[in-house]
Amino acid sequence: MYKRKSKRRRGRGDKSNAKGIRWKHVHQQAGRYKGPRSRTFEGGKLPLYRRIPKWPDAWLARQRKVLEPLNLAKLRTFIESGRLDTRFTITQRHLHDSRCVKVKNGVRLFNVNDYPFPYKVSIEVAGADQSSIDAIRRVGGEVIIVYRNPLNLRAHIKPYKFEVLPKTARPNLEMVHYLEKMRARGCVVKYVKPQWLIDEEKSLKTELAEFEAEALIAKGQAIERGDPDLRESVDDLQQRLLKRFRLRETLAAELLRQQEAREKEENEDETRE
Repeated sequence: MYKRKSKRRRGRGDKSNAKGIRWKHVHQQAGRYKGPRSRTFEGGKLPLYRRIPKWPDAWLARQRKVLEPLNLAKLRTFIESGRLDTRFTITQRHLHDSRCVKVKNGVRLFNVNDYPFPYKVSIEVAGADQSSIDAIRRVGGEVIIVYRNPLNLRAHIKPYKFEVLPKTARPNLEMVHYLEKMRARGCVVKYVKPQWLIDEEKSLKTELAEFEAEALIAKGQAIERGDPDLRESVDDLQQRLLKRFRLRETLAAELLRQQEAREKEENEDETRE
């Protein structure tokens, strides 16, 4: 029978060829020391000042929503290839399903270098620049701005994931200002008016009716006194009234234009008589 080989004994003296793991650790620890650590060092783990996000930059970055850009040149390419149909309104769901844009927060139209766009389309997006609006309206089309919050946008793009579709959200004050600004640029705006906006419009109509009555009374008094022009006092009253409302560029401007048109017609009738 063969004799079993004995286990080699290690760590028996400095001149031995089998010094073992003890000697290895001694030299490694001596070579790895590189001076004192910093105050924020936590044994190699991610320190506290890197685990906690910056404030308020991190919070603002999470709240900031960037719309997905869509160039009119790309939209024209998809229309010419037959992947989008101009006979119907092109919605954000159509853009997502045709893989024209991967919709996350909404689609924003823009036009680089005034690229020609010859197709008459009706397109629903979340935003658009003035160049793209003018290019689409020039050929008879329209840009529709529809307000949707993230839940409504997800239900619009993927309705099959909802058993019951959620209700349409109402915009806040900042979004109402943005939507009305887009209306002033020439877009068709669609959103559900919040109750505070309805109440404010009612009060605005009441104030404008009172202002119109005051203007007519002032005009009658001026005619009786023989003073033909009280335009400065009327303008001061108009500016003082419009500063009290945040929506002076929307409903107030429209009603004032109607009022000026009526005054112009009355002046023309008086001139003819």
